[in-house]
Amino acid sequence: MPVGGVIFDRSGNMYGSTAQGGSNSGGTIFELSPNGAGWAFSLLHALDQGMFGAGGPTGNLVLDSSGALLGTRIENGGNAVGNIFKLTHQSGTWTYTDLHDFTPFDDQDGEEPVGTPILDANGNLDGTTLGGGSQECSFEVQCGTVWKLTPQ
Repeated sequence: MPVGGVIFDRSGNMYGSTAQGGSNSGGTIFELSPNGAGWAFSLLHALDQGMFGAGGPTGNLVLDSSGALLGTRIENGGNAVGNIFKLTHQSGTWTYTDLHDFTPFDDQDGEEPVGTPILDANGNLDGTTLGGGSQECSFEVQCGTVWKLTPQ
């Protein structure tokens, strides 16, 4: 089930994701490449299922200057409250790397990243979380955070 939108690279290839499904039931990252008859589908990566059943990105992927795909997942990572990931293409294969695991009950970090992250001119990836943060909105529910991941 695709939830986020699609993005294109300079060659006209389209990239997207599904929030569920795939061989691991955690969503997929896919590519559609134009060919003479239409589009050729390629499954780039089947994501692992999250602790609570969901798994894939809910926002758009981001393409960096090296051609890597970046995104967030709401219920995954080492702490099951979301992570930031990168898919890198090399020698015909795509490699998944967990860049950051959000931390539950951490006032600074936040949890459950949502929406589409933004890649700035310096290569920083910025986004928002649904929960966490130091401010209470109502009924002791935290309001979320704005986060920044700097390249390493």
